[in-house]
Amino acid sequence: MNIRKSTTLSVLAVIALLGMSACSDPGANVPEPGQGTGGVNASQPVGETSTGVVETEAPEGGAAARIGDVEETVNKVACTVLNGQWTMSGGDDEGAKLAVTATEDRATVQSASVVLSDGTVASMSGDSGSGTISWDGETFTLTGTGTVIDLNNPAEPDDEGPKGEFVITATCGS
Repeated sequence: MNIRKSTTLSVLAVIALLGMSACSDPGANVPEPGQGTGGVNASQPVGETSTGVVETEAPEGGAAARIGDVEETVNKVACTVLNGQWTMSGGDDEGAKLAVTATEDRATVQSASVVLSDGTVASMSGDSGSGTISWDGETFTLTGTGTVIDLNNPAEPDDEGPKGEFVITATCGS
């Protein structure tokens, strides 16, 4: 499957997850946090952004995300267990969208997508990219590597597509 079809399917999955999460009780049937597959973020020198860190603080009940050097917040996210998978999704009126699916114990990332309001999209799923998640109570940090595309300038990439890093930090609950 070429990268354009894969990205289109990923964006459609983000939209579907947002719709499903809006109908779910965010606190219902959420299992205790898993051990996670990522380590705790190390302290970073002031003024330097590092992999695994979003310097912009996430709003209460929301999330912050970074693709490359661009950071953005989303005011509201919802987390739930759906069909044996843990899901988190959120979005805002400016166009930013986030979606994550993981195993029900919330320890292994299965897919993740970040859409920034400027049209930059990063996504990973299956063999296309990777992601690790770590938990501190109901707050998680997901660090991933996946395909990055600018929707405003969707050049025809080869099947591998350009790869880039992204980070999502969000809090589930209340």
